[in-house]
Amino acid sequence: MGDKPVIVCIRMKNPAVLSELEPYADAILVDFGVQRKALLDVISGNYEPTGLLPMHLPKDMETVEEHCEDVAFDIEPYKDTEGQTYSFGFGLNFSGKIIDERTQKYKS
Repeated sequence: MGDKPVIVCIRMKNPAVLSELEPYADAILVDFGVQRKALLDVISGNYEPTGLLPMHLPKDMETVEEHCEDVAFDIEPYKDTEGQTYSFGFGLNFSGKIIDERTQKYKS
């Protein structure tokens, strides 16, 4: 893509392994079934992201394979190149990590 930014949008139903694509993306948006217009509003800067993850995103495929499906929070969450950990209740907006009453209430 040269100097053009690469934005990856993932429609997620189950946790995904982001470590395989993060090095190639300038931004990653996770979508749980919103309309495309909502994604475009975020990408264009017309709407600031406010969502939090409803699950841990696994560190790698090995973590997925070792995961006990009936045990909550038993996986090591993914940590990106900026040091952000993608665990339950994590979210980013244009200013950085979302910290509000929701993130204080809903901790993994």
